[in-house]
Amino acid sequence: MRSIHTLPTLLLSLLSLSCHAAETREPDAGADHMASFACMLPGEWQVTFQSGTSMYHTWSWGPGEHSITRVTDGSGAGGEPWRSLHVYYWHPGLEEIRSLGLSPYARGVGEGPMTFDGTSGHAELTLHQTPGPRTMATRWTFDGPDAYVDELLEDTGSGYETLVALKLERSNTIAERVVHGIEHAPEPTMFLQALTPMIDEVWTTSIDSRSTTIETTVEWIPHADYVHVQSHAVTMQGDRSLVLDAYAYHHTGTGRLRGLALTADGGVHEGTWTVLEDGRVEFDATSYLGDAVASRTIQLGVNEDGVLRQQVWSIEDAQRILERDSRHTPRRR
Repeated sequence: MRSIHTLPTLLLSLLSLSCHAAETREPDAGADHMASFACMLPGEWQVTFQSGTSMYHTWSWGPGEHSITRVTDGSGAGGEPWRSLHVYYWHPGLEEIRSLGLSPYARGVGEGPMTFDGTSGHAELTLHQTPGPRTMATRWTFDGPDAYVDELLEDTGSGYETLVALKLERSNTIAERVVHGIEHAPEPTMFLQALTPMIDEVWTTSIDSRSTTIETTVEWIPHADYVHVQSHAVTMQGDRSLVLDAYAYHHTGTGRLRGLALTADGGVHEGTWTVLEDGRVEFDATSYLGDAVASRTIQLGVNEDGVLRQQVWSIEDAQRILERDSRHTPRRR
């Protein structure tokens, strides 16, 4: 894998990434690698427990169809409110499909490679939880296009044993429902406090000589306790396209605030957030696009006038080179 020196600016902050992807969207092979996941759409998938409670999985494509997300909501077997996330994405640096899972149970963070051919799937995971890491696997076995069994297995030291097997069935319509417990959910935990000034806003900036606007929403997801960022490019004609999906979350295994950003050009951008003394946040990220890799440092902070200032530096020979210094205007949703 080559180092990037002449690669066009990737603009790795949660907002500048979206600008770059909107300006330079080009397909790569990542979308082909993810094609088997198309069978998860449309509709939602429901599992009902013996207690009578249910969970619902809804799937949606990420930018450029280089990734797909599964959001699970509803109630657990014991009636507890539930919200969890799984992101599956093609990683050009590792040349494999990766999965990231965030769960409210023991602050679970699961990471590992995934294979899926449309009828069966297998993932190997390191599951980081508050008691410690666990070696896990998941296995999907389909029974026709509208039903499959999702097994969770754990390596006991003498092989994998199934902990639970859930049968999910598809409904082609997504029912309107209240996610119970959301109204009683706590505020973002201390791990995400530095990002709260940006939450529940729509941040706007213009590119292409102001002919295209980037609209970025920043939302805290209760129970799973992560921040979800989405950016859409909006043309003067009103056309909208998703150019960025990003997640900020506390990594239970490392104890750090981590970030994953996926862009429409197939880029994967991952790194660690740090809170600076003046209250700004800094994102030290590694970016993968095709066979190239780059390092960037991004600083974000909300000024006294409510405008978000973003500065982006490339890192070359341990030196910072300022690439972008921009402002994003808030609009309350």
